[in-house]
Amino acid sequence: MKWVFLYLFAILMISNSSAMETFEIESRIINDKYDIIVRLPANMEDGKSYPLILYLDAGLNAGKTIPNSFSSKVKEKHILVGIKHQGSYKKKRRRDFLPPHIQRGKSFYSNDPNYGQANNFHQFLKHELLPEIEKKYPIQNNNKTIVGHSFGGLFAIFALMQEQPIFDSFIAISPSLWVNNSVMLRVETYFHEKHDSLSGKLFISAGSLEIFNRILGNVKAFSNRLKKRGYEELKLWQKIYSMKSHNNYTHLAIQDAESFLFKEE
Repeated sequence: MKWVFLYLFAILMISNSSAMETFEIESRIINDKYDIIVRLPANMEDGKSYPLILYLDAGLNAGKTIPNSFSSKVKEKHILVGIKHQGSYKKKRRRDFLPPHIQRGKSFYSNDPNYGQANNFHQFLKHELLPEIEKKYPIQNNNKTIVGHSFGGLFAIFALMQEQPIFDSFIAISPSLWVNNSVMLRVETYFHEKHDSLSGKLFISAGSLEIFNRILGNVKAFSNRLKKRGYEELKLWQKIYSMKSHNNYTHLAIQDAESFLFKEE
């Protein structure tokens, strides 16, 4: 009887587990290749479209933690897609996730092809990866979330501050807003001169111990800036995790972000 129970339990677990697929995509914009990891709902319905959760750093510990930290309810209602760098992720994260840092008037650029090329990575997502995902899988329009930690969290903020954002919700866990002398604060200043509205939902977090890495102070400064602006259509939740540092609370942030972003689903 015991073995029958264990067999039935195993069958149940398999039937409720997400299906995983992988494929490689070559970007003409960046001239590089990426591994794409797709987690599909276990019981997908024909003719039904699903919201997208796109997460960065799928090859690193933080990136691996992100999809595993969402509840089974969210996994059953969303398609999760992870992006994994091939080769030297240390160099390529700085290339893809960091904003341009050289200021010319009220705009920014980078003259280093291996640093500060977030504009190119954003174009890759918009014109190459998302169309490919939408061709392969039934993705809902206007229901896309991006998730990033550290440099990836910084890119999530960068994606929010676009003239025409390609995502609707943003999860920035310990974003490295200190990068390039807190360049995103200057980017926001010039953005606000032209815009009273910033459409989207933003969950942003830091650990209370992230003092010396300058995460905590910059997260508070950026969040307070957004609150004072009073942007129309922006829903913001900042959370500081007591006695947590850079790499030990990602799972908690995902759980809280889930309750903030997907509570109506």
